Amino acid sequence: MKPLGNMTEVRAKLRLAGYPSVAEWATRHGIKPVTARRVIYDWADRTDRKPHGGIAREVMRLLRETLEAHNLH
Repeated sequence: MKPLGNMTEVRAKLRLAGYPSVAEWATRHGIKPVTARRVIYDWADRTDRKPHGGIAREVMRLLRETLEAHNLH
């Protein structure tokens, strides 16, 4: 799976997708903003393994879907 980039890159992609912040994206998807930020920081730029926890996997799945829907992956 292709990495999404570091936190700054993910934040920029979300802005291009119409979300003013990671917190706004998280809230709209029913995720606590602090959880979304932590997962993005820990997992968005990794290719060596997938997230361990179910919440982290769900956040990454939703993030990938959001970016793919706007051709920003």
